[in-house]
Amino acid sequence: MSRLSFTLRDAKQTAYTVYIFAYDEQKRTLTEENGWTNNKKGDKSYSGTYRAALLKKGAAYGTVQAAKLDLSTIILPQTWNFVVKSKEASTPDMLMITDGELLISMR
Repeated sequence: MSRLSFTLRDAKQTAYTVYIFAYDEQKRTLTEENGWTNNKKGDKSYSGTYRAALLKKGAAYGTVQAAKLDLSTIILPQTWNFVVKSKEASTPDMLMITDGELLISMR
């Protein structure tokens, strides 16, 4: 049921998948271009109260983040979400999600 997912590694290089989802998600189609996101007329837009869930690779159950993300709209194709991969084994990956002028980072 997630709209987006990203694979991240912690400082021990253990893989996790972060899922971004909303129980109240609504879908619509863009009727005009969105210059800020570089999306075209006809692209899909989703809105809702988004949360994140974290699942360790091989685990049967994950952890759902209790707090709501300050992310209200996801427009596909999603091109402004980034996972910054660590370059050193002792540094975890980082996920950054932008929504308007807001930047959410998860470490």
